[in-house]
Amino acid sequence: MRIRTWVAVGGAVSALLTVPVSATAAAAEAEVFTWSTPAGGLPPGSDRGTEQATSEQSVPLGYVYEAAWLSTPDAKAYCESQGMKGIAEGRWAAHICREEYRRLTDIPLRFHVLYVKK
Repeated sequence: MRIRTWVAVGGAVSALLTVPVSATAAAAEAEVFTWSTPAGGLPPGSDRGTEQATSEQSVPLGYVYEAAWLSTPDAKAYCESQGMKGIAEGRWAAHICREEYRRLTDIPLRFHVLYVKK
């Protein structure tokens, strides 16, 4: 997977870089934002960080993190298919797929996150 990021020098955007990143490692090490925007887009004051904790962005009760995929048009369907595949294989009893914004560096990115109930 490759992530595109803007580089600012002296307050002006100077370049668009493409950086190779492992999707699994990026999702596992990412800082989870404490807000969600189901309709898309960044909320006002998104630079305030994690001090706005809400229960909506915490791990669902009884579930554990399994995997995350960078949000693409087919990522939600893939997340659901992986959840159902795990149930069919007997690896877990239930699953939840949801969108979350996660901070990798200074750029918030939207991920589809799979939580499972073992």
